[in-house]
Amino acid sequence: VKLLTDRAPGGLPDSIVLDNRPLGEALADDRISAVLCGPGLGQDTQARDRLVAVLDSGLLTVLDADALTLLRSADLPHKGATILTPHEG
Repeated sequence: VKLLTDRAPGGLPDSIVLDNRPLGEALADDRISAVLCGPGLGQDTQARDRLVAVLDSGLLTVLDADALTLLRSADLPHKGATILTPHEG
């Protein structure tokens, strides 16, 4: 599992590989077939831009947490299959 982030959260398991390349470059990596977007994303303009980049990538996308909030607040385009994970809490 690869984590695309510019900051490393604490307590990551060894199976998580950090990738701090620019998001567009990372999403173009043909080894990536799916993206989870939302947990820790935030809800500011930069977060919305990242969500748009993910949705525009054409990759299978799972949206959770902040991504669902951003998606609800705007009509965002998406090219690939998208799975939404709404839940309470």
